[in-house]
Amino acid sequence: MPLTEKMPDERADVLIIAEQADDMIGDTLAELIPRPEKPYKASTVTALAEAIRKVVALMDRELESRPYTAPVDELDADLVRYLAAVMEAAESYGKPSPVRAEDVRGDNELIVITDHLMQLSRDRDFRDFLQEEELAEDVAYDEGAAQLIDEEEDMDEMLLRRMG
Repeated sequence: MPLTEKMPDERADVLIIAEQADDMIGDTLAELIPRPEKPYKASTVTALAEAIRKVVALMDRELESRPYTAPVDELDADLVRYLAAVMEAAESYGKPSPVRAEDVRGDNELIVITDHLMQLSRDRDFRDFLQEEELAEDVAYDEGAAQLIDEEEDMDEMLLRRMG
């Protein structure tokens, strides 16, 4: 049940580059979670993906998920990438996961993480925290863009003075 993000129509070349970067990040993060001694149950990984989907929805991102139908030998890169993002958000909020990604050994650890994420997905304060974080990022981005514009204007003024 790979998680995939619903994307608005964008330029194909930009999407390809973004997907390649996501894959590289996911592959790197996937190495942090040791392969289980025996495959994860499909229902366990399906529940984890659903919990991740619900938390990511609080971040105003929509994921599509399909249930796993067979045992899972290794968590796929997209699932791990989103898991890392929601675990980081939970830690920033002050409620870190009771199980770290590198401590996952089997279904039991995934069940604990899933339960933790489901609790967070229903936590109104967590939702508000995520929205405040997103607003802060937007403001920082806008300030950065404004600073670049100011720097360009300063450069134009300097050139005009030198020419005059």
